[in-house]
Amino acid sequence: ELVEQTVKNPRDAESLRRSVISQFEQYVKINKKIPTEILGALHGIEDPERLGDSIAAHLPLKVEQKQELLETLELNQRLERLLGLIEGEIDLVQ
Repeated sequence: ELVEQTVKNPRDAESLRRSVISQFEQYVKINKKIPTEILGALHGIEDPERLGDSIAAHLPLKVEQKQELLETLELNQRLERLLGLIEGEIDLVQ
């Protein structure tokens, strides 16, 4: 079933999008398992929802964590959760 993504504040969504990309870039730099070519592909993705899904696919998350992200329909909440997961992975790698 196709569900509608909601965005409460588009300006915040853009800020969160940039933060997610920045944190993921940091993660890629310290994690040698992810090729750096991924970053170039991610910068070409304009849709924040698709960007978040693409980044989540490259993180070593449990299926339950990925499902939780998919079930979060409000974009800002989804990006905030993703940002927290990336930061957690950075802490683990360091």
